[in-house]
Amino acid sequence: MMEQADRFRIPVAKLRRVCDLDSELDFCTSSADVPGLEGVIGQDRAVRSMQFGLAMDAPGYNIFVSGQPGTGKTTYVNASVTQAAADGPVPDDWCYVNNFADIESPVAISLPAGQGRQFQKDMDELVRELRAAMPKAFESSDYEQKKKTLETTFQNHMQERLNALQKQASEVRFLFRQAGGKLMIMPLKDDKPYSNQEFAELPDEQRQALEATGHQLEGVLEEILREGKSLEKQTAEKIIDLEKQIARVAATPSFERLREKYAEHAKVLAYLEAVRKDIEDNRELFLESETEEAEEGSESGGEEELVDLSLITGSGNGEEFTRYKVNLFISHDGATGAPVILETNPNYYNLFGKVEYKNKLMSVSTDFTMVKPGAIHRANGGYLILQARDALIEPLVWEQLKRALKYRQAVIENIGEQYRNIPTSTLRMEPIPLKLKVILIGSPLFYLVLT
Repeated sequence: MMEQADRFRIPVAKLRRVCDLDSELDFCTSSADVPGLEGVIGQDRAVRSMQFGLAMDAPGYNIFVSGQPGTGKTTYVNASVTQAAADGPVPDDWCYVNNFADIESPVAISLPAGQGRQFQKDMDELVRELRAAMPKAFESSDYEQKKKTLETTFQNHMQERLNALQKQASEVRFLFRQAGGKLMIMPLKDDKPYSNQEFAELPDEQRQALEATGHQLEGVLEEILREGKSLEKQTAEKIIDLEKQIARVAATPSFERLREKYAEHAKVLAYLEAVRKDIEDNRELFLESETEEAEEGSESGGEEELVDLSLITGSGNGEEFTRYKVNLFISHDGATGAPVILETNPNYYNLFGKVEYKNKLMSVSTDFTMVKPGAIHRANGGYLILQARDALIEPLVWEQLKRALKYRQAVIENIGEQYRNIPTSTLRMEPIPLKLKVILIGSPLFYLVLT
């Protein structure tokens, strides 16, 4: 029995590992010099699956990373995705601009990375230039002369017609005159208008003849007045056309420069054309603002001249120039590679963005400059990392996320809009095309729930 036990006895020398410091340990001073391990130890199949999923560029190939809590899933996923995204293309910038045809439906414009901020500055500069150039154009003698010519032509024509009527009335012994803002035609007796009693005492035949002549003259007067209204309208339209022409000439150099700069972007060119037409229709904004600033400047007297920041931003003293601003919604200026967004608080607004409102005079209002992006917009063109549990417990998040991935559109809609008992007016933002890979991290239980 003792002999059999000795056969299985292990020598003491084999109970420990002896390392050769010269050949087996290649760090210099301490283990702190040893580089950290990369990847996940003992998870070769999971690593290959992750690499395969990240390499698939087709729509619908999203990833679920399953494992027990505390195993380093989030750290590994973040490192792997960041490495894969480093070689990816930088996505476009996205801007929202005013839709002049339908202000409740702002337009989304994409530009190469970094150009979105420049486009925003260019539009602010455009407004600043026009606020300086437009008043000078309307103060020119050429504009005043053409406008005065149109008004004088109308007035002279009307005066000629009224003089002809006055002559016609005089020939049949009627008085034609203006009193109290009214035009009156009255029969004369010895170069004086008939009194009511004198006119009533006339023989019926003479009275009827005078009444017939009066009605005839009144008919001519009514015809002149109708013609006058028509000519007045035509003159006003000609003056408006003249003002638009002056505004167009003043704005052309600035717009031509921008058209040349953004010649390869059809949507920007269409927007610039809409801005040009709107500026012509709302030219008084640029004239009034300049006048107000001049008055404020005269009141300041000899004080030191200050920089008007509203001229730089193009916002004006109020909100009248907001219509021409650019909401730089997503900017990738200076970015390298595709974006990687790890959203640790994936509530509805953090993921899908929102339309903000401001209180003013006991009411709320909004515009396209108050639209804020969510994580899917910042991650668009790259990767979005979420904890499965957080995405599932937040109201409406999971269904909206699936809808966005299915239709490949990033839609901005405030939560609960579709559940209001009384619909409220809000913005309907143009959806942004979505190219996104979502990586969910969770336990095997959540994977089973979702599948």
